[in-house]
Amino acid sequence: MYRIKHDAARPSHLERLLASMPPDVADSFTEEQLDSINRSLTSAHWQQCSHSLDLRFTFRLWRYRYYLVLLGGRNRRALSRLQYRLGRLWLALAVMVFMMLCMLLGLTGLYVVKSALGVDLFSAFSLGLW
Repeated sequence: MYRIKHDAARPSHLERLLASMPPDVADSFTEEQLDSINRSLTSAHWQQCSHSLDLRFTFRLWRYRYYLVLLGGRNRRALSRLQYRLGRLWLALAVMVFMMLCMLLGLTGLYVVKSALGVDLFSAFSLGLW
């Protein structure tokens, strides 16, 4: 276990990394190499990503502290073939529903205008909208 080069000022994540290595390997790093490793660990890609929704909470429950992280944002990963097809299907379905609602609203508007003008296409028949 790594103990020879223990430095109180060294970050704990670097200490854990060195402790997980064989002692001869951990002792072979120079201070410059350790600083470079520390910079690489602290500037990880996941820390630099910006999320639209980034909520982080810590709370204490009895003797322990817990954390809760809620992240959300646009998916920038490449989609699988199934995800791509399902996305296209969902888009087509949403467009169809939108078009049907627009047509229904348009026809209802035309019917109300027709009724307001007093045009009677069928005698003794009304939808009751006007």
